[in-house]
Amino acid sequence: MRLKAWLVAVLLISASFSAVAGEKGHLGFTVSASLSKSLVPKLVKVAVTAVAPGSAGEQAGLLPGDEILEVNGKAVPGASAFSLMPMRNVARGEHLVLKVKRSAGSVARADLVAR
Repeated sequence: MRLKAWLVAVLLISASFSAVAGEKGHLGFTVSASLSKSLVPKLVKVAVTAVAPGSAGEQAGLLPGDEILEVNGKAVPGASAFSLMPMRNVARGEHLVLKVKRSAGSVARADLVAR
């Protein structure tokens, strides 16, 4: 149980898609994640929790509550909890395409370019 709690805490902290200006790209949104209860945790759900005003995330139309279904064509639900870690290190100008499910159930595409 402690390992699971630790993994969730690490993922929540690490899954912030915003970065310190000048060091790496900035996407301007944060997420929370739910993990499976298996020996090797898998992502069950990743949802946007906040979108910074004027950010790439806002410009792409992301909204708090959006569930991230895919990143660059790779399914998020069922993926390794650590598979999203590289997205923390996006470079300025790097392009990400997200497929998101809105709270109303519709599916949308969000094209982001890290600033």
